[in-house]
Amino acid sequence: MFARFLKTVPACTTCGLRLDDHQADDFPAYIVILALGHILVPLMIEVNSALSIPLGWQALIWPTLAIGLAVAMIQPVKGAVIAVQWSRRMAGFR
Repeated sequence: MFARFLKTVPACTTCGLRLDDHQADDFPAYIVILALGHILVPLMIEVNSALSIPLGWQALIWPTLAIGLAVAMIQPVKGAVIAVQWSRRMAGFR
């Protein structure tokens, strides 16, 4: 489905469905940000209440974890958004 990290192939190699007309825009990024907020904020609260990690270490741990999770989540989320658009015949899949 992807030619590069977030760039879709022009068309499916199996069925020929055009994938370059989709309009996912910024919606996958919004979903990732929302999901990360729901994952990381409770985790940060629990870790801070259970452990006494120095502030300097936390300044390294949490942004690194957030960036790593965001990079890991963005491509599958974009693929899911395109799949939902295709299944509902929305935004370029009419």
